[in-house]
Amino acid sequence: MNAKENEKISNALSLLKFLIPAEEDIKEIRYKEARSFFQEFKIEKNMKSICYSNKGN
Repeated sequence: MNAKENEKISNALSLLKFLIPAEEDIKEIRYKEARSFFQEFKIEKNMKSICYSNKGN
């Protein structure tokens, strides 16, 4: 195994460290839908609402 392959494997394992707790959160229903998360975020940060919908609104 050369250095480049070793780095790819190391990076993949590092990403897995983040995915495992995230999968547990999903199984335990500890998440919010993106839309509601950003609505709350905007309210807390006093941000103006910006709609990026592709529905023509």
